[in-house]
Amino acid sequence: MFIHSKRWAHELMPMSLTVVDHSQRDLFNIERLLKKGKAKIKATASKMDQDFLRQAQKADGLLMGISSGDSMESVRKRLKLATNYFKDKVIVISEKDDPEFVLEVLSYGITGFLPKKEMKEKLISACNCVLKFGSYLDSKYNYYLLRRIQSIETSTKIINGIRVDLEKLQSIFSDRECAIFLGMLEGKSSQNILKNLYVAEATFKRYISNMLKKANVKSRVELIAFGFKNGICSLHNEASAE
Repeated sequence: MFIHSKRWAHELMPMSLTVVDHSQRDLFNIERLLKKGKAKIKATASKMDQDFLRQAQKADGLLMGISSGDSMESVRKRLKLATNYFKDKVIVISEKDDPEFVLEVLSYGITGFLPKKEMKEKLISACNCVLKFGSYLDSKYNYYLLRRIQSIETSTKIINGIRVDLEKLQSIFSDRECAIFLGMLEGKSSQNILKNLYVAEATFKRYISNMLKKANVKSRVELIAFGFKNGICSLHNEASAE
């Protein structure tokens, strides 16, 4: 979400913020920007740890910094800590801003992401949006995220409340075998499936036999169970929750 109004871009709502993992220079710039509005810095720290976050979590939000030299292991650990104490009120200000990195950051429940190079122009907007609406992401990432969503939709199929990962399915079975597997999930009879595939019954049975061998199972029921055990199938609600 990005708000274009001048008020949202230049006037901070009343709030208190905790600032962590920023250099002294960045901290000075953040303080200078926040002083223009009604925000107050409740606590600051150059390094994130549980004791600091526990004491500072009464603030309205957290401004967390990520530098280009930070390892992903360190970043992931700090993201987990940040969302554990500040839930959905975390804004990441990062030197790393490639779309893949942004997507991973958001996967931890981060609700605000701001490239460091745009901090001067958009910090106030980001703070306002996260506090008022619960999220902030610069519009320049919209195209990339839309393409990712579209790729997810085309690589999955929902059948009777079951989400099927088509890429995983196709990595194990042939195209005809995949069609048979999907037909089984739809609850179609063998006759209906083979008619849709325009194959003889003997050919259909051979496909089934090949599928059982590939999955190392003995029945069609076990074949569906194989799909769940190997991540091909999942309940749609569970997949959405993830």
